Amino acid sequence: MMILFLLILGFQTFGNVGIGAVTLMEKSIKFYTEEDYRELPITIENLRLVLDFYRVKNPEIVLRQAMLESGGFTSSLFKRSNNLFGMKVPRYRESVTKGFIMALEGKFAFYSYWTDSVKDYKLWQDTSPVDTDYYTYLKKRGYAEDPRYKEKLNRINI
Repeated sequence: MMILFLLILGFQTFGNVGIGAVTLMEKSIKFYTEEDYRELPITIENLRLVLDFYRVKNPEIVLRQAMLESGGFTSSLFKRSNNLFGMKVPRYRESVTKGFIMALEGKFAFYSYWTDSVKDYKLWQDTSPVDTDYYTYLKKRGYAEDPRYKEKLNRINI
């Protein structure tokens, strides 16, 4: 018991190593449940955290997709439906959509939180393995219909 007390006292009192470790931990906060992420405001940094949390494949390309598809988090679709990726309502796969919004292009998924659109994107990814480079994968899956989609994504600086 005395040794434990001295170790704790030493960690706090002689704390160059201990204090540094705490400071680093405070700067890189990790959340552990979906609920922890839900109230985060949408920023590039927070989007990176959520992409990492859901283990989204090719996160840097997906981040660019979110920026392009949501107009840098300002599009009407994003603001009305928390839909970062322009995802439509799926017919067959598992989804976390809460409904849909009608637009000229069809029924777009509606999510309670922007983080749910990331989770749904991951569910979409999981329905077909990524067996090629990601841009080819997007085209093959019917996501990237614009022939200049890759070029547009690559122009986005993040």
